[in-house]
Amino acid sequence: MRRHPLPGSLTSWQRPGGLRLVRGVLRAGFVLVALAAGYFVFERLAFDRAAWLADYDQLRTHISRNYANLLWGIDHKGVDPVALHQTTLTAIEAAQTDRAARAAIVSFVSAFQDGHFCINRVRLSDRLERLSSNQTDEVAADTPSDEASAALGFRDDVDGLTFSSPDLVT
Repeated sequence: MRRHPLPGSLTSWQRPGGLRLVRGVLRAGFVLVALAAGYFVFERLAFDRAAWLADYDQLRTHISRNYANLLWGIDHKGVDPVALHQTTLTAIEAAQTDRAARAAIVSFVSAFQDGHFCINRVRLSDRLERLSSNQTDEVAADTPSDEASAALGFRDDVDGLTFSSPDLVT
């Protein structure tokens, strides 16, 4: 027969309902562990390395043809395109999740140290709203500038700088 620290005292699982509490806590813990494991397994199963490599290849092609500051970045910022390509390619090939592959591409873009060359994510809800409203990227030449900007999806950046000058008023 076991003795309790104090005669007549009961431990938490010996009290009425105490065992139910312990079982409930164990069940909740099991559910949390199962959900976390499921998330990490799904993240790895849903990962498509070939798609990320294709995206990276498309980004490199676009930069080499259209990025105005590419040579300046190489000459003045010390960007080594060959080493940067190898680092990014190795990181994407080693990635096991979308998060890791995205980080490799973000690192690639960040290496250029150019505030104009950055990754902006558009919320899915904004893209769906635009698709559902049948907006087009075409604006008539005589459309006022504020309306044309709004039609093309541009909006004021409240965190950015605004410039005003009487010379700029049309």
